[in-house]
Amino acid sequence: MEQFIALAIMQIFLPQIGLFWVWRGNVRSRAGWLLKTIIVGVYIIDIALAGLWLYLPWLTPAFYMLLLFSASYQAYRTVASSKKWLPTWTIGEVLRTTISFVWATVLIGHTAYLFSGWRLPDAVAVELKFPLDNGTYYVTNGGTNRILNEHLAPAAMMSAGFYVEAYAVDILKLESLGRRGSATVPHDLFEYEIYGEPVYAPCSGTVVHSEGGLPDLIPPDKDPSNAAGNHIIIACKGVLVILQHLKNGSIRTSIGQSVERGQRIAKVGNSGLTSEPHLQIHAQRIGTQGLAGEPLPIKFNGRFLVRNSLVLRNPVHRGTIGMDAIFGGAAADE
Repeated sequence: MEQFIALAIMQIFLPQIGLFWVWRGNVRSRAGWLLKTIIVGVYIIDIALAGLWLYLPWLTPAFYMLLLFSASYQAYRTVASSKKWLPTWTIGEVLRTTISFVWATVLIGHTAYLFSGWRLPDAVAVELKFPLDNGTYYVTNGGTNRILNEHLAPAAMMSAGFYVEAYAVDILKLESLGRRGSATVPHDLFEYEIYGEPVYAPCSGTVVHSEGGLPDLIPPDKDPSNAAGNHIIIACKGVLVILQHLKNGSIRTSIGQSVERGQRIAKVGNSGLTSEPHLQIHAQRIGTQGLAGEPLPIKFNGRFLVRNSLVLRNPVHRGTIGMDAIFGGAAADE
């Protein structure tokens, strides 16, 4: 519920207040009009990049941006077009303009930080095949900074057990209206689009560990003592690839078994330390201390996925889209 309220404030109320603020005009210079437009526009870009679009369609920021252009144009026509570029240098106007400039600068800096999370780290990325194959999939955690990827948050990084997940990717599935379930917080696991979804081996290798007997939990229940839940670890070309939160009893492999890239190996569940059904996948070097090896970034069929990436997997169109593709260029998934 807390997450729902926070998202409602950031993704519904604040954008609407900002759009009304721009549309209302009430500026004494064109510089004031421009700063208002920049502040609201950059905020929309910020929430488009960093927000989890779990309740509203992921294209909502594009709709907000269209409204912003309309509101800004209307404000310019009715108010700002008759004003000078610079305000009258009274104390009040200087203070108002300075505050707006500071806000714009802070938001632009925050946006630059978000874009930095799309940059691959120096470590060589592991090339994998996307492990799901029938629908539209949405990345909730991915990237190289703590806002885009909660696996990089300080609380997680303090534990060596979570350090290896630093570049993990969390994946949900969306239905045709862009929802990941039939309700805001479904309590029936089968109402989540991804629950029971077949999982395919992202690489060819050997299964070195698996756990398949843990129960699937009803949200918001969690199992912190078995954080990975049901999972499979595959050794592929000198690295370990771990797929987590699998469905109870769905694992089709055994320790020591060889698997081929694209082979069906399990189903998505809701076991372990998870807020709702999803697939988590991460990679790491084979370390001297079991799972304490160096975490490695992942590229799926040549693409580095970040928060809000969409992956389309169906016979008509197989590709990768999302905010990262809009700014960085789409790439074929096959």
